[in-house]
Amino acid sequence: MFGVMTDKQILKYIKEHKLIAVNFKEKNLTPNGYDLSAKIVNFTRLEDGKNNFKVMTDEYLKIPNNVVARMYLKSRYCRKGVWGSFGFIDAGFEGALEFTLFNFPIEEFAGNDNPIPLVQIVFETLNEEVIENYSKRSGNFQFTGLDWASL
Repeated sequence: MFGVMTDKQILKYIKEHKLIAVNFKEKNLTPNGYDLSAKIVNFTRLEDGKNNFKVMTDEYLKIPNNVVARMYLKSRYCRKGVWGSFGFIDAGFEGALEFTLFNFPIEEFAGNDNPIPLVQIVFETLNEEVIENYSKRSGNFQFTGLDWASL
């Protein structure tokens, strides 16, 4: 069966060390996705006082060859006027995700060293495995520079 994965399917993959291989937090599981947490990698304050953040997920992903994913900014941030730059996550991607948030309120990160849930990731199963996955076709943006001691 292919389509958007349910929480039950996501948990099955997690037990097999797929999808989210490191730093999975069950409290971040949604009925049909998962709220990825992130920390600031880089910060820019613009002349108009708005803030742009480059962030990296706390979770380390291992997307199988029969799964793809999409990210969506959590609605609580959309209502505050935040927007982000997100890409499609290809089958076979492995690593942390890095993305940029624009017009993000700095107080959300103030005094908090812990990663905060920022985006929902929705996993979709394909009707068959891909011939060549992300690492073989392009694989240019797999960030593995964080300390992933538990791998």
